Amino acid sequence: MEKSQLRVVDLKSRDMLREIENGIVYGLPVLLQDVLEELDPALEPVLAKALMKVGNREVLRLGDKELDYNKESFRVRASASREI
Repeated sequence: MEKSQLRVVDLKSRDMLREIENGIVYGLPVLLQDVLEELDPALEPVLAKALMKVGNREVLRLGDKELDYNKESFRVRASASREI
């Protein structure tokens, strides 16, 4: 059985944007863990799936980078922590 390539990302981690970037480019599923009410504004284009056409490529802007978007297998999900 193949090991899952799911990337679990904590929004407070230093390498959050890099992990999401790798998911976009290489088509890896990403789980945003412990999401609060407000998100980093850099994630807006990812969550809105704001794709741009550059030549014959589809790109997604993440921060100041334009990334080739792997539409075949990239997925992003979010989970919230529940505080009582």
